[in-house]
Amino acid sequence: MPATTRYILYARKSTDNSDRQVQSIDDQLAELRNLAAKRGLTVACELIEKHSAKSPGERPVFNEMLAKIRRGEADGILAWHLNRISRNPVDGGHVSWLLQTGVLKSILTPLREYLSSDNVLLLSVEQGAANQEIIDLRLGVRRGLEGKVRRGMYPYRPKAGYQVDPITKDHVPDPARFHLLKRAWDMLLTGSYSGPRILERINAMGYRTRRSLKKGDRPLLPSGLYQMFSDPFYCGYFQFEGELMEGTHQPMVTKEQFKQAQIILGREIRPKPKSHEFAFTGLIQCGVCGAAVTGERKWKHYPKTGNSRLYTYYRCGRNGCPKRAVTESDFEAVLLQDLERVRLAPEFVDWALGVLEREHGELRIADEAISQERHQLTRGIRAKLDRLSDRYLEGDYSPDEFRETKSRLQAELNRVHWEQETQEVRTRNQYESARNLLCFTRDAYARVSSNSLEQKKAVARTFGASYTLTLGSLEIQIDPRLDKLLSLEPANPRSHRHEVGDSAGSNSDWWALLHHVRTCAELSNEVFPALPEPDIFDH
Repeated sequence: MPATTRYILYARKSTDNSDRQVQSIDDQLAELRNLAAKRGLTVACELIEKHSAKSPGERPVFNEMLAKIRRGEADGILAWHLNRISRNPVDGGHVSWLLQTGVLKSILTPLREYLSSDNVLLLSVEQGAANQEIIDLRLGVRRGLEGKVRRGMYPYRPKAGYQVDPITKDHVPDPARFHLLKRAWDMLLTGSYSGPRILERINAMGYRTRRSLKKGDRPLLPSGLYQMFSDPFYCGYFQFEGELMEGTHQPMVTKEQFKQAQIILGREIRPKPKSHEFAFTGLIQCGVCGAAVTGERKWKHYPKTGNSRLYTYYRCGRNGCPKRAVTESDFEAVLLQDLERVRLAPEFVDWALGVLEREHGELRIADEAISQERHQLTRGIRAKLDRLSDRYLEGDYSPDEFRETKSRLQAELNRVHWEQETQEVRTRNQYESARNLLCFTRDAYARVSSNSLEQKKAVARTFGASYTLTLGSLEIQIDPRLDKLLSLEPANPRSHRHEVGDSAGSNSDWWALLHHVRTCAELSNEVFPALPEPDIFDH
């Protein structure tokens, strides 16, 4: 070996993530420095790169090293392994040519040395092996991804709110974060919370991202929140190579809720500037011209006392329409009067919620047994589809027979999926709708009596199908499900408001009233909406 050979010590790893790289930069540097010291080598410089070598022309440090060699600043490369220098034929060709032409005199690794006077076959074989390793790795990863996708498993890193089960390798709810992000969806779906408001509350409740080696735990960012709200993963699906696939992971929201969220997000994209917030704007229509009723605040001065008072009014916003406003206090008085008609006793509601919870648990156990049967049936149909493809390739089916049989099996598979999804959604929706309706009858009156604009708006949006202001007179057409609750027997739910103390199951009137509540909750195909929970931000 020429004593004048000047080496560039080159160390590389494929990623910045230290826990995903077997041979770290520090390990490479330590071994190569030790090798240089033992052999008395002259090291011109050390170059470190953290970049994959699978594609040519994408490593700036590698390109810098070749430029130094061409300029004569060095004539040898010291590396931990040949695959640290090249893993693709283009970069490997550049190194081979420099070695063959004598510009590069030596490539030295702890295992062997490659000289310009050597036969190039060995170098070419080892470079080809490094390149083939990348190809095999890519194919292996590809097969693994496709296998997961066929089983309905999301093949990439866990989404926010999820983690990988160490046994099944499927994505399951992250107990520290799932419920908080589910709360974010619930707030969005009420239509009463803006994106920044949701973000503020979720972070205040303690949400932090999964630990990062560099940045550590950190709050949820706006980009992460809106990315979640637009990702179909959270309603049970995921994208793979441009195709929407059905996943086996537990969704945060239903498909219907996800679609509703996209409508709400579309409305938020073009917000109208507001100088004030009002509890009931956007809900009331003028009974004279049909235009939207707007809110305004005015100070009124009382000369006798010298005091001034701020009033909130709602009036028609169209020019030329006879305007007779209603004050916010009058609006609330009418709303509270109607809410009083549907208010049920807390004692009854608590009892009824306990009944619903027990029954829902029993139904879920029964549904789980049916679900297991359907999963077995699904696996059987998929196995038939796999065998069908093999037999078609072996010539057992004609193209027409193959298409007909595949179409029949796929239709059967779709039917099983539809039955499973319909069963789960029906059980969940029946429970949620009855529960939300009961909680509304118990809590809505107090929410309107509070000082929270968002709580008032949420109650009014849920309670009224329409609000009409005609020459200062307010008319509320209440939600049909609540209206039906008033018309059912027992004659009036208020008659049960003060019946206290009967043990569960002993009060036949309470059982009858619970049956009526269930009937009302199921009048619509839509789940009766839940009110947003009050928290530390509601004053």
